[in-house]
Order: sequence, then structure tokens, then C-alpha cells
Amino acid sequence: MRSRISVVLLLAVLTAPRLAAQATTTPAALYAEPGSRQVATIAKGVSVTEGAVKGEYVHVTVEGYVATSMLGGKRDTFPASVARSEVRLRASASTSAAVVATAAQGMGVDVVKRQGTWALVRRSGWMRRAAIAPAKAPEKPATKGSGSAAAAGAKPAQKSAATEAKPSQKPVAAAPGAAPAPAGPAPS
Repeated sequence: MRSRISVVLLLAVLTAPRLAAQATTTPAALYAEPGSRQVATIAKGVSVTEGAVKGEYVHVTVEGYVATSMLGGKRDTFPASVARSEVRLRASASTSAAVVATAAQGMGVDVVKRQGTWALVRRSGWMRRAAIAPAKAPEKPATKGSGSAAAAGAKPAQKSAATEAKPSQKPVAAAPGAAPAPAGPAPS
């Protein structure tokens, strides 16, 4: 019975419609089910991919590294659980890596892989849609050779990365497996 449930859940995850990865705008509670007990807090700026939607909640999956000493035995349908309170899931297997989420004691997790004294764990759950930044429209590529400057032989003006950067933009911490963010100008 358990293996059937796992297969059904895996198929649901694989076939669910996916949107572009978006970042959390505030630290966001991760719930086992919409409106149920909180199992973790996802850090501000962490990239998440939206899945199914139930009312004001969206299904997301969070991955992070945790010291294996912080893991306990089985919990519900999960092969492992978080053994202590407020355990930090990190972007990589290092205590200096960015915190992706903070897990509650007893949260069930799937162990993706072990790496020395660290384990990459995964947990799906539900968070409020309001905690996710709205998707940005894709940028249109500039066309070359059109306009009066090109016709007159003048070089078109180029914007430097410094002039295009918006002061209100902050770097977004990517979840493990997400594409790295492009490097921006050095802070002044």
C-alpha cells in the first residue's frame, strides 16, 4: 500500500504543471497540508517552483543539506525525520552555506543522498501564495540594425550592468539544484 501511495505521489509531482521558479518574498511557513501544522519555515529569497494550488496555498518542495547527526528515525511515510528543533537546512554541505529553511522537530524528510556527515533532504508541503513574488514577464531581446542610429553608422548606446541594476534588487539565494543567479556589479 505504501509503495502505491509513493508511486501515485511521484506521478502527481512529475505530471503537475510547473511555473517558472520564483522567490519567497518573506520567510514563509511550510505546512504539511493547507492550513495544518507548520513543519518548516522557508527563508526569504529562496527560489521555489510552484505546483498545485488549493485556495490561498501552493504546493512547493524544499531541499537542503542537514548534518546527519540532526536526523532521526522514520516519521509517518518518511524514511527519516528531524531529531531536534529549529534545524537549519542549508544550500550546500557546509555550516557557512546559506540557510534555505528551518525545520521543526519531527518533520519527516526524504533523504536524497548522503555526503560525508551531511545529507541532502527533501520535503514537499504547502505555503501561502502571498509569500511568493509574482512572476516577471520575460525580457524581449533587443534588435540590431533597426533605428536611425544604425542607419547613420553611429554605434548604438550600450547600458552597463551598473546602469541597468535597480537599487532595490537584492540577490536571491537559490535552492540546491536551481540555476545560479547571474553575477552583478560589485558593491560600491
